Amino acid sequence: MGFYTGTIQHGSNNQDTKRWQEFLRSQGYDLEADGIFGDITKKYTTDYQSKNGLAVDGIVGEKTWGKAGFSNASTPITAPQTTL
Repeated sequence: MGFYTGTIQHGSNNQDTKRWQEFLRSQGYDLEADGIFGDITKKYTTDYQSKNGLAVDGIVGEKTWGKAGFSNASTPITAPQTTL
């Protein structure tokens, strides 16, 4: 799906929030992807978490991002090791 850089929650205002809102829109939630994590984003986040067997806390952390198919951008990707 894509990458995220950190945890977001009510009051967050950044690109990760906009990315999350765009994901929620793709899941049928009716909200504006403005990058501001307000009451509506929290409501839809808790609904998404509830429907997907996640802790319902309104915080988009590693497990919520992961369930949505996102990877942490700061996790290094390592190439397979080969022997010569």
